[in-house]
Amino acid sequence: MSSPPKSVLRPSWAVEAGVNAGFGLRDAVLPVMVTNQTQVHGAEVHLLDGSSPEPPLEGDGLWTVEPGLIVAVRTADCVPVLLYGPARPAVAAVHAGWRGTVAGIVPEALRVGRDELGLETNGVLAAIGPAIGACCFEVGDEVVHGLRQLGLRDEHFGLRKGPRGRPHVDIRAANRELLVREGVPASQIEVVGECTYCGGEAYESYRRDGKASGRMHSFIGLPAWLALLCFLLLPACSGYSGGPVGDSIESERVSSQVPASQVLTEDAGRAAAMSEIAERIAGGDAEQAERLLRDQLDADPEDAHAWGQLARALHLQGRDTEAVVAGRIGLGLDPSLWALAYNLACHHVALGQFDRAIAWLQRAIMAGGLEPKEVAADPDLFPLRDDHRFAFYENTGLLSRAERDLLVIPSSRSVSVGDEVALGVFLVALNRPLMAERLPADLGLARPPEAGLIEPISRSERLIVGESGGREYSQHVFDFRFRATRPGLLDLGPLRIVQGDEVLYAPSTHLEVHAQGAEGLSYDQRASFPPEEFFRSPSLVDEGLADVLGAERVRFERFRAAGPEDLPDAVKLTDGALFRSVSLRRGTEGYSHLLELLPRL
Repeated sequence: MSSPPKSVLRPSWAVEAGVNAGFGLRDAVLPVMVTNQTQVHGAEVHLLDGSSPEPPLEGDGLWTVEPGLIVAVRTADCVPVLLYGPARPAVAAVHAGWRGTVAGIVPEALRVGRDELGLETNGVLAAIGPAIGACCFEVGDEVVHGLRQLGLRDEHFGLRKGPRGRPHVDIRAANRELLVREGVPASQIEVVGECTYCGGEAYESYRRDGKASGRMHSFIGLPAWLALLCFLLLPACSGYSGGPVGDSIESERVSSQVPASQVLTEDAGRAAAMSEIAERIAGGDAEQAERLLRDQLDADPEDAHAWGQLARALHLQGRDTEAVVAGRIGLGLDPSLWALAYNLACHHVALGQFDRAIAWLQRAIMAGGLEPKEVAADPDLFPLRDDHRFAFYENTGLLSRAERDLLVIPSSRSVSVGDEVALGVFLVALNRPLMAERLPADLGLARPPEAGLIEPISRSERLIVGESGGREYSQHVFDFRFRATRPGLLDLGPLRIVQGDEVLYAPSTHLEVHAQGAEGLSYDQRASFPPEEFFRSPSLVDEGLADVLGAERVRFERFRAAGPEDLPDAVKLTDGALFRSVSLRRGTEGYSHLLELLPRL
């Protein structure tokens, strides 16, 4: 038997971002790494900070934010999952056999990333490595039952009947669906490698080789700054053949958006250098700007603004693979710089990677409050004009990452106790058949906050339908208004919406609530009800509220409206109502309703 090749399979995003990650095959040469001493096919995830001399005794997932620390899992048919959160930055390695999958190891890993590291799930990049496929993975009924108990449909885990009449399943597909349900965009998930059982001798397979089988290591780590700088010195991608890049609004936006405290220091020499760099970029002298920026980053490798300017200079030279790396480093150093996310969208457009460009552009738009007219005028984004998602954005101001998307937009992410907060939730459906069935949308919080943290004011729901090019698009719009009643970090989410057989998730929205203005304020807790009942679809739950709150306190009226926007004159609002909930639709599509919660007599 010939020796298998020594090789490592790497996710494309790891190569672009300079992250030290890969799926090691049999006899691969690998870096020094840390693993759990025992993998138990469970759902325990550890966070390593590099200070502990010994790895955890038991567990199936490891997160770290320490540069240079490589975390890994061992597999020989089970599913390895690698996670990278560039905004933190942070990385994780997860071991998901069928038992771990059923136990929820992947959702638990993302929960740890959200709750303990502050990651936004929609910014996470994921890779699923070599594992046994549905072609070879014969299972018992308990596996099928366990996967169904997670809420997965048979097609989500590739259920089929094998040659012996027993069920076969695709555990990689199941974990991909679980990642999507937790809010990781499908466009940010890669499946790497083949079936370990039948894919060849390069793979270890316990089912095929029994006790003679070895283990493959899947690893990921944040590199040291020197390694990242060396990566940036690689020659530009030879496949790029684009012409000159037009002037971008972002060359000015990076300079103007970043607070002065982040751009200039008390060092007059550095201030002069950064001013010269900005002038050279604006004037098109990208090569000299790059040389000056590399000198600047040698002196201060954690200057997020300089990384962003370097990405711009590389972009102007057509070196967009390197520009993506520089932009992600800058965004990892300072996640608040939405302008760098905008730049990343421009780089990915130049590389022809429209799905990734749309994902970064959505993040920049939501964080920066950009206007569609301004974005559409950017020459760097002109190639997106033929993309129906971008056309929908130009018409509505909402950029959807896919045919269907769930967006959550707060009026502000930093408020004081007593301030009114508006949370807009948008279920977007594109490219639908004309007069497609309009199913009700059941919205709710997957993890409700503690009772008493908010005072509900009002909520509304409306459906907006339009037509373009012989196809239909729709927006299911929810508006929730409330006050925060205590200072601290208010975690709302993740939001989950069920429509027919489809389930979509949006990651948690975090609001910073400050104590300023709280003195002397009081709230009528009689108006409050559990948050899981507030963040719901009015069209589906309002009629049942009379039973919860007391029929004598609830006013509920049905009516037909000419359009979905306004209450008719015949429906008068009650002065002093403690809470109001409205469901609006065109009269041709059914009844609208108004619910008001009245003060106790």
